[in-house]
Amino acid sequence: MKIKHIYKKLLFLCLWTLTSCSSDIDTFLKNKENVSQIIAHQGNWQYEGLKRNSVEALKSALQWGFYGSECDIRMTIDSVFVIRHDDDFHGMKISSTKYQDLKGYILDDEYLFTLDEFLKALENSPLSPTKLILDLKHVDVERLLSEIESRGLENRIEFLSTKKHINSLVNAGYSQIIWCYDSNVTLQEAAELSLKGVAYNIEIVRFNENIISEIQSLGMEAGIWTVNDKEDIKHYVNLGYKVISDRPIQK
Repeated sequence: MKIKHIYKKLLFLCLWTLTSCSSDIDTFLKNKENVSQIIAHQGNWQYEGLKRNSVEALKSALQWGFYGSECDIRMTIDSVFVIRHDDDFHGMKISSTKYQDLKGYILDDEYLFTLDEFLKALENSPLSPTKLILDLKHVDVERLLSEIESRGLENRIEFLSTKKHINSLVNAGYSQIIWCYDSNVTLQEAAELSLKGVAYNIEIVRFNENIISEIQSLGMEAGIWTVNDKEDIKHYVNLGYKVISDRPIQK
């Protein structure tokens, strides 16, 4: 009986903690419609104290139901796709090193997740509305699309890209799920390629507040990065932007 009583107390404490944390979240960010306009930059890592670009941060984003969870993707010399912002890994270039050689340098507190692990997380969350948004660094687009298509995940993925990879994606028939964040690509050029949207740095948007009207008039969506102030997130969501943020959930 005593053990049962202790168990009940612990259960109550856990439920109280979860409710308290949830109730502390800003009301605007509790609203599913608002959350569905936010892209968690490198996953929902900041709110739960997780690592950037980790599969745990992706899983958290999938649970929260953001519009998307962004991650950076690169390819090793032996064609393994890994999640990493920079090409450097312990003094080695990912693009010119075999995956097994990179693995040998992973320390206890480090990680080098593969695209395969991220796609499995996506497959294991079939009811989540959150899209996996791949920021293309050094990749072979044909190989990447082949891996995505072989798993039937085309409808759950979008791409962030500079001019470097856009034409390859467009030629493969994926123009409607591409976000361009290359300021060297004009709005007219992006529209002619029938891209889904164009994303700009917050400083560019502040300098030209009418840019969203220009983007929308050309039949595209507008994105903005990286927006971390809570009031700025609210402001740009209300204006109609897809907001990319390191801090998508805040108290």
